[in-house]
Amino acid sequence: MLSDQYVDLAKGGADVALRSGDSDDSILVGRKIADSLWAISASHQYIERHGAPATIADLARHPLIAFEESMNKHRSVS
Repeated sequence: MLSDQYVDLAKGGADVALRSGDSDDSILVGRKIADSLWAISASHQYIERHGAPATIADLARHPLIAFEESMNKHRSVS
């Protein structure tokens, strides 16, 4: 299963989960297996019409596809 929804592993939702970010679930045991890299992408046409953001603050003036609510605690959101 591939999903952004957190599955309750303690209740048998899955045997193993690959998650990006930290967990506040004290029952789970986790190990870092790799770095997770994130990027912001736009088409050439979009950049020509709207310009490229130069800073993180510039992103506020651009429409973005972002995380759904279940991912609002992910470390890359803050």
